[in-house]
Amino acid sequence: MRQSATTLGKLLWGFSLAPLSVLISVLVFASPVPLSAQFNPLAPGALTTFEANVSPELPGPQEQTVIDLLSSSLDLNRARISWSEDGKIQTEGVGLTRFSFTTKGLGSATSIVIRVSSAGVETTKELTIRPGSVDLIWESDGYTPAFYRGKSPTTPGSNLTFVAMPHLRSSSTGADIASANVVFRWSKNGTVLGSLSGTGKNVLRLTAP
Repeated sequence: MRQSATTLGKLLWGFSLAPLSVLISVLVFASPVPLSAQFNPLAPGALTTFEANVSPELPGPQEQTVIDLLSSSLDLNRARISWSEDGKIQTEGVGLTRFSFTTKGLGSATSIVIRVSSAGVETTKELTIRPGSVDLIWESDGYTPAFYRGKSPTTPGSNLTFVAMPHLRSSSTGADIASANVVFRWSKNGTVLGSLSGTGKNVLRLTAP
């Protein structure tokens, strides 16, 4: 049984200035299959699952990444497990539940194939990991004295502008994905700003408390 998933579905970035906290969630595309789901019938009427947990959940470019296999119904310590990266087997053996690798550059995909053999049944799971990043730029119209050369400070009642600049590339063409085609979800102090979120809405304007 083969299942595929793509880990780059959401990127998070935050800004905090007491008592204001802003979080931006950039949604690119949804995973066709949840990374935590794996189903494999070992016997008639039986269902065994294992999870492939990626850490960090959304790795950036050139970042050390670890994948751990977990199961509450399958003895992975006795299963034969092989790990392949971009079509080449990197390691295989009994009980190899952890694998680490380094992601490629921005937008370049790494294919990880996991094969688990137990009780005479082999299950294959494929993960495609494509790193991305988001820059969050902010500015304030707070008061600055004449000839002040620094960034305008945030003061009570000043107007704040946040601009999210995603660095993402298409999985099919390799071209940069325009902000107009990305879904942005903004949160303030833990509350999602629904009316200010949506496709192409990469700018947020708030008043400082």
